[in-house]
Amino acid sequence: MRGFRDRVYPNATAANVGTPASGVGAFNYTTLGGGVGFNSRFALVPKKLDLGFHILAGDGVGRYGDATLADVTTRANGTLAPIRGGSALVGLELHATPKLELWAYYGGDYAERQLYNAAGSQGYGRFTAATTGCNVETIATTGNNTPASSTTNPAACAPDIRDIQELSAGWWYDFYRGPKGRFRQGFQYSYLTKQSWRGTGGSPVSNTNMWLTSFRYYLP
Repeated sequence: MRGFRDRVYPNATAANVGTPASGVGAFNYTTLGGGVGFNSRFALVPKKLDLGFHILAGDGVGRYGDATLADVTTRANGTLAPIRGGSALVGLELHATPKLELWAYYGGDYAERQLYNAAGSQGYGRFTAATTGCNVETIATTGNNTPASSTTNPAACAPDIRDIQELSAGWWYDFYRGPKGRFRQGFQYSYLTKQSWRGTGGSPVSNTNMWLTSFRYYLP
């Protein structure tokens, strides 16, 4: 359980023409968030195949997932609202031989859509979030108008994230394991995808493939 605090200015916007914005009436708003998690690991086949999983769910727990999603959003009156969401992970590890271990994991983080007016323009997962420029490259320029690089215009691509998921698989192989330590090699393939809530130009999705390898020596 944790607390979130915000300074709210109810008169920050002029009420009508001739009435200036004011800090009068400002107050601190505090709300609570929290979640429940569970982890387990056990042998499907003793000394051969292990299964493990992790689950976390609650309100305002976004930062505790690997993707560190948003914890809170803002209501129309300026007060904070914890975002409901969570994360999950499941994995298999196969001890194929005394030297070879194979593994695979799948997990993801999720943040629920929370809207606070009929227009869907206040809260998290807003329908008014700019997405028309997502996946549309523009040319960045330097001061003398010389093309410098290609990029996506952040002003036209600012969706709220719905979920981030990743699938990974790989192995560890021990070339040597004995009184002089251990020398092992590992390989990993990962596929990661990020999905967003629908905004002004749809629901943009991005993904990437990753290949990693490593060589490690462990002191005896």
